Amino acid sequence: GISFDVEDKTAAESQARQLAVDNARAQAQELAQMTGVSLGALQSLTVNPQGYIGPVYEGRGGMAQDLAAVPIAAGQIVITVDVNASFIIE
Repeated sequence: GISFDVEDKTAAESQARQLAVDNARAQAQELAQMTGVSLGALQSLTVNPQGYIGPVYEGRGGMAQDLAAVPIAAGQIVITVDVNASFIIE
């Protein structure tokens, strides 16, 4: 079958890493506020790149309904990054 990819994923991977780190910090800050402590400096960070996941096709069941009627299904290429962050509690 046909598959699609991006020639240079560098910018997308960098953006995914930044969003993952921002999300980890926001979640840690929320938990710190809920428990009445202050969030300190980042102590450790582990990055787990998941890389290429897609394409994710539009339509039910993850695939276009009638591929014969639509020669190329619209979709997305998904790049994900997971991070594990530890912060000092003050």
